[in-house]
Amino acid sequence: MKTLLLTNDEVGKLLDIKDAIDAVEEGYKAFNSGEVVQPDYIALSFEAPRGEIDFKVGYNKNNECVSMKASSGGFANNQVDFGLPPGMNTVLVWDGRSCALKCIMDGTYITGYRTGAAGAISVKYLARKNAEVVASIGTGNQARNQIKAIREVMDIKEIHAYDEFEQSMVSFKEALREITAYR
Repeated sequence: MKTLLLTNDEVGKLLDIKDAIDAVEEGYKAFNSGEVVQPDYIALSFEAPRGEIDFKVGYNKNNECVSMKASSGGFANNQVDFGLPPGMNTVLVWDGRSCALKCIMDGTYITGYRTGAAGAISVKYLARKNAEVVASIGTGNQARNQIKAIREVMDIKEIHAYDEFEQSMVSFKEALREITAYR
């Protein structure tokens, strides 16, 4: 069996926020039906200025898929020392029947879209049906993915956002112009 290897750009071209919402909702339903085995995650912390890396694994009996995400964060010197972001994600996927490794992929888009999808599902089931206003504390990538996903389940008329960093607010506003243009 050949293992598929996907870069960040390739995952970005393949992944759609609507598909992410559907997959996360399906995953929630499987988890609540007892069809998912999800052990506690493992965290390895490093001495400052380095951060930590977490390993999260799950098995979905419905689709016979085993997945693991390795997610690092807090590596503040990465940009200067190595030309890398302070946190990175990698996802591995195995066939649950044979345990053959099916795919290794960059997890940046998957992590962002999964977070956004979780917010959209919450809005879908918990927000008032006539709600039109969204507020965001923070304006980074997670906030942008939240807004992008929530737009799929709610007609947003107004967005309120706060961030302690003015430049983040400016880039958030620019990103929202792009997000709202896609529809």
